[in-house]
Amino acid sequence: MPSYSEIIENLSWNKTIDIQKQAISILINAKDWNYAGCLKKTRKDIWQNMLKVIEKKTQGVQLELLDELLFLFQDLNWPGVDSAFNIITHLPRETIVPYIENALLNAYKQNDGMWIANLKKILEYFDFNH
Repeated sequence: MPSYSEIIENLSWNKTIDIQKQAISILINAKDWNYAGCLKKTRKDIWQNMLKVIEKKTQGVQLELLDELLFLFQDLNWPGVDSAFNIITHLPRETIVPYIENALLNAYKQNDGMWIANLKKILEYFDFNH
């Protein structure tokens, strides 16, 4: 079996659809794969298919990857941000608060106004403003 790094490379939109689908299936079913950095440490051409994998994972895994999902909100034009928003909105409201707070702190430290504005869209969805 190829290594996980090779399988992740096969998620690229530059690969054939069959290769992409096979990589998605392998990662969805993987029990021993370490998800850390699966978005932050990969390229944009991989993100959309990586989100297909994350969508099929348990809510526990999705919570572990919440920082990764919030990372995508730095730019709403990045591939997969719609899927990330869909995943986040299906997580329990109370569990996402510390992750959003952390992302907002990072955004403020980086003086990234666009990321701050985009994270506020999640806060608005969950009606944290009231």
